[in-house]
Parts: sequence; C-alpha cells; structure tokens
Amino acid sequence: MMSQNLNIALVGAWHVHANDYARDCANNPDATLVAVWDDDANRAAAAAERWQVPAVGSLADLLADDSVDGVIITTATSQHPEVMAQVIAAGKHIFTEKVVAATTGDAEAITVAADKAGITLTVSLPRLYTGYTQAIDNVLATGKLGETSYIRVRVSHDGAIRRDGNPQWLPETFFDRGQAMGGAMIDFGAHPYYLVNHFAGGLPETISANYLSTSGHEVEDQALVVCNYPGRLTGVAEASFLGGQIGMMIEIHGANGSLLFDFDHGVRTKVRGESDWLQRELPADLPTPFDRWVTRIQNGEQDPDNVAMGLDLTRMAAAAEVSAAQRRPVSLNEGH
Repeated sequence: MMSQNLNIALVGAWHVHANDYARDCANNPDATLVAVWDDDANRAAAAAERWQVPAVGSLADLLADDSVDGVIITTATSQHPEVMAQVIAAGKHIFTEKVVAATTGDAEAITVAADKAGITLTVSLPRLYTGYTQAIDNVLATGKLGETSYIRVRVSHDGAIRRDGNPQWLPETFFDRGQAMGGAMIDFGAHPYYLVNHFAGGLPETISANYLSTSGHEVEDQALVVCNYPGRLTGVAEASFLGGQIGMMIEIHGANGSLLFDFDHGVRTKVRGESDWLQRELPADLPTPFDRWVTRIQNGEQDPDNVAMGLDLTRMAAAAEVSAAQRRPVSLNEGH
C-alpha cells in the first residue's frame, strides 16, 4: 500500500476544468499538488503561480521524479494518447478529463496498457456519483415507471456566445478541432453519453448524430445524438454551448410513468393513476471521481467499472463523429 499522502502533478492546463481538479487535490487531505507541466509555457506559468507549485519545463523530467505518485491529465484531447503512454511507462497513476481518447482504438490501447502496468486509471465522470443520479437509479430499480421507452439527457451553457463585442468565455482552443478533436459533443456531451448509457444499462446498437455550428467555429456548438438500444428503447444525448437557463435536463419515460430532473426542481415522478408529481429525496453525493481515485490508489486498487464506462463513452463519441460527418446512422464499432 502506498504512503498515506500522495504527491500529484497537474499535466496540462489546457482544459477549463484543470483548476477544478487542482482544487479537488487541494481539498483532499491525502493528496498534495506538487508540480505543473504544460507544453505551453505561459499556461504552465499561470497555473503554477495560481497553485504555488513549480512549473516543470519537461514532461520527461516530471515523470522521472520518483516522488510523484500520480498525475491529473488536462491536456488537449489530441495529446491524451501520447501523454498517457508516457505516464503509464513511468508507472504513475492517472486521473484524466474525459474523453480518454477520441478514437476507440486509442482508448482501448491506453486502458489495456494501464491495466497491465497496475496503474489506477480514473476517468472524470462526475455526474455518475451525484445524489440525483442515485435518486433516479432508485426510482428505476422499483420498476414503477414500467418498461422504459425513452431516455433524454441534455446539458447546456453559454460558452460559445459572444456578447457586446466580447469573445465567448470558452477559450478559443476549445473550438480548434486539431486540439479538441471535436466540439460541444465530444467534451461537454460526455455527460449525456455516459448517463444515457448508465440509465439504459448498456451500449446502443446504432447512433445518429446531428451537429450544428451557429457561432462561426469549425466545430459544433450544438449537437443531438439519437441512440437506438436493443428492444424499444431510444436514448437522446444533447449538448449545447448556446446558453439557456436550464443547465441540465433528464427525462425518462416508461409504460406506466415518467421521471423529470433539472437543477431547480430536483427529481420528480408521475405514475399512472397518480394525480400529482411526486418529489423524490436526493441522497448525498458519493465521493467525487478525484477522491475515489485517491482512495483506490491508497488501497492498491483499480477501478474497472469506471474504466469500462470511460471506454463506452469513447465508443459513443467516436461513432457520433462518423455519423455527423457522413449524415447516416452508424454502429458503435465504426468509430474504432
């Protein structure tokens, strides 16, 4: 078992959630942020100053430091395969922003290598561990909604909207296909992908994606992905950078009832024969993905369920990219 306190390095400050994970590290009593690396010296310097840790000029030098136990990977998505291969070769544990990689082949290679090396790999899938997801799971487990026919998860924020001549608040690098490997759907849309899968209990057979850009960028700022599951179940995953005052919506409809969720109203259900919507109690959130990662490392454990969900996420995102580009339904293996 590893020492109680883990030394963690931030590898990449490209992603908008890099500071969030650095904060998670600062808030975890068993982890200490000790260094930052980024291939952009200005980004590295800014993150290092913010968190009062050294900026290391070379990734190889950082990974050669035996005192570093694990790394948070928040590089450009395009860098994930190369960077993770180096981190695994150095024997460091990995906490990574979604997606693991943009293609199924790369994601599979990373996860297999991490498993063989005994690396604890955790993908940031935070909405799996919230109280509202647990509450929805509890409702579905009762069977009161009947056979599920439709699941929809939508996330939105205004990151692509320019106001009064000011640029959008999302960094321009998020709209660079060469770095981001896609637009709203491959990153922000990860949340609907893994939640629809989670509630459906598996992967869809085919995917049909529709991407739209209205903000003048080369990648989509709004997207809708229809997922056809075995039987009569349809899932819809949506992501938008074009605003709206409802940051997240979940709908689940079954033969006997319906479930709705948003941040303002919580989880509520209405079942056949009932005249009113029933408000459901939300359990406390489970530990965050970062805290789960730290605990797994300390216990010498891997997180196969999380890794499997991360792989499924890449399978869906990769297939959706093919579908949107070719304007046709595709099977999951076509994003390989």
